[in-house]
Amino acid sequence: MSAGSPWSPEENAAAVDVYLDMLVLELVGERVNKAEHNRRLRQTLSGRSRESVELKHPNISQALLDLKLPYIDGYK
Repeated sequence: MSAGSPWSPEENAAAVDVYLDMLVLELVGERVNKAEHNRRLRQTLSGRSRESVELKHPNISQALLDLKLPYIDGYK
C-alpha cells in the first residue's frame, strides 16, 4: 500500500470497531488509552502509520456528530 492510499472497507470497519470500543469506555467513565488502541488497530491493518490512524478517528467523530450521536471528545 502506498502512502495516502484509500482505506479499504475492511480497514474502515476495523477503525470504527476500535473507535466504538474507546467510545463505550469513555461513556462509562473508564480511562481510555488511545495510544494502545492505535497500536492494536495498526496490527490488524496493512502498513497504516500511527498518524494515519490518528487522522481517521476525527473523521469518525465527525460522522457521529453529523448523526447527532455521541463521539470521543478527544477526537473532535
